Amino acid sequence: MEKDTKKLVISQKKIKLFFTKVVCLHCQKDITERMNTETGQRWKHKRYQYKKSGYTFCSNQCSFFLRNKESSLRMKKNNPMMKLETRIKMTNTLKRIGHKPPVQGGNGRGLTIPQRRLLESLGVGWYPEFIFVTGDKKRTYPYHYKLDIANPTLKTTIEVDGFSHCSISAQKKDKKKDDFMRSMGWKVFRFTNKEIMDNLKWVVGSIT
Repeated sequence: MEKDTKKLVISQKKIKLFFTKVVCLHCQKDITERMNTETGQRWKHKRYQYKKSGYTFCSNQCSFFLRNKESSLRMKKNNPMMKLETRIKMTNTLKRIGHKPPVQGGNGRGLTIPQRRLLESLGVGWYPEFIFVTGDKKRTYPYHYKLDIANPTLKTTIEVDGFSHCSISAQKKDKKKDDFMRSMGWKVFRFTNKEIMDNLKWVVGSIT
């Protein structure tokens, strides 16, 4: 028993690396004491990682979360669709082959089937293609916004998005519109055509 105790003390001295300050790269939790005293294989790996790279994590959850975030950022950065010339090339190709969305909606084309279904389910007080005048004299925003479905009494607007809203430029315009409406005290909901057609009850429940 005495020998075992001595071995433990010696092994603890061996792994004592005298880290002065070590924090988790993700949550910033101070793990200096554990780095200096823990004897398990897991913490041996953490010490090795810290000496090699200058950072470590307090748990697998922190490691997974941050690495997953870094992977996502790396994928966005390397995505060819983030380059303007690639998007122009794709647009020209689609025009050349005559591609267009199977369901086209928007200004001057009337309501789409998903818009009509949602409007019928919402009942009284909701209006399609509602005109909201921005009153913007600096021309930062359009003279007016056309809201897909709106309830002016509840100050709530619902945007029904088709495939054309998937592009980066369309998403920027949508965000600008949403931010403006929210700044005016309106609630903004966005649903895709598929969400409305596949799960209308859930969509209506989310709004009301």
